[in-house]
Formats: sequence, C-alpha cells, structure tokens
Amino acid sequence: MKAALYLKTCLKKNQIGKPQRVNASVNVLWGFAASSGYEVEGLYHDISEAGMSRTERQMLLEQCDQYDALFLSCAFHLSRTTRQYFALMKELEAKGLEIHSKDHGILSVSNAIPIEKPLRVATYYSHIISDINGHKYSDIQNQVFSLYIKKETPWILVDQYIDKLDEKKVTKQTELLKLIENKDKYDIIIVSDFGNLCWDTSRFFNIRKELAKDIYSLEEGILKFVEEV
Repeated sequence: MKAALYLKTCLKKNQIGKPQRVNASVNVLWGFAASSGYEVEGLYHDISEAGMSRTERQMLLEQCDQYDALFLSCAFHLSRTTRQYFALMKELEAKGLEIHSKDHGILSVSNAIPIEKPLRVATYYSHIISDINGHKYSDIQNQVFSLYIKKETPWILVDQYIDKLDEKKVTKQTELLKLIENKDKYDIIIVSDFGNLCWDTSRFFNIRKELAKDIYSLEEGILKFVEEV
C-alpha cells in the first residue's frame, strides 16, 4: 500500500538553512508509516519562517488519488483551524485516503450514528458575546439538539452546556471545563460542528483526549474516540 507524508514546519529566522530539525521530523514520520505497513511514495513538506506557505499541501490535494493513506505527525499540521482541518480531512477521505496521525491515531469521521443504544448525551455550544443575537442562537441551537435527540435517536439528554466567548480577548470556556469535569455522566457529546467546540485544531484534539468520548457533530458526523496505544 502506498502512503504520502505531510509535514508543516515553521522555522525561526536563525534556523533557516539548518536541515537537522527538518530531517529528524521526516525520518520519524517515515518510520511511523513503514511500521504501519505502508511504502512511502510521496513527501509533502511546507517549510517557512512565517508559517504561512501551503504550496505543498495544495500539491498533495491535487495528487492524493495516487496514495492509499496520508500520514501526519499531528492533525495541526494539516490545518491550524478545526473547521478547515475537518473539511480537508473529508475531502481526502472522499478520495480514498485513510488518515493516520502519529499523535492521534487513525482519524475518521463517519455518518454511521450509533442509534441502537440509549446513550447518555451532553450537548455543547459556544457563541460570541458581541453578537446581539447570540442568546437567541444559543436557545435555538439547544432546541435543535433536543429535537434531534428526541426525534432521531433513543438517546437520553442529560445536560446542555453553553459558553459565551469574547472575540476581543481570550475567554476561558468555563462550561466546557464543567463538561470535561462531568464527562463520566455521558456516553457521547453532541456539538453543532467541531469548530464550535474549539477553533484551534491542536487544542481541539487535546480536549477530545480529555473528554475521552465520541463526539458527534450535526454538521460533519461522528468522530470516534480510540485510546492511544
């Protein structure tokens, strides 16, 4: 089976031209793919000082039908923002690629929702304080969650969490922290979309690890939680 590697490396000015760090990252990811039974036939590596260049990622998207799997060091490399990460992930999956992350395992979003059991559910939603309609949207979203659970599943709605965020400064997601603290009360977490849980890809996967639960996005599908080996 054929695999492609994708890495994103941001180097400081005094590191440009020094290949040691770059080569080490490539070697680790290459070994990860080989140990998973894949033959590496493509390497795509965006290297820049500012961290903005994505020409190699675009080339990967254009050539991805040549491979069976894509290997990443971490999901963050594919995109910094959660929404874009999952959009790219679904695009790659639609073209037949299985996505492996060294830090997060095999990543896949499925539309196969587990409706055969009465799972205990918590919902989470966040909105910006400055949005004058934010409270209205939150109420509507909670109603959407409740109606979906009632009409489409045998699940049991236990709790609903809403965070009010300030776009002008970093806002602590206190309700999200409560959700993590109470995680043992639930079997699955429902969100409107994965980016609403957290916009930053790296932090999203840290939250997923803390929750240790399947997360179901009404927009994207279900992201199963698998214990890291």
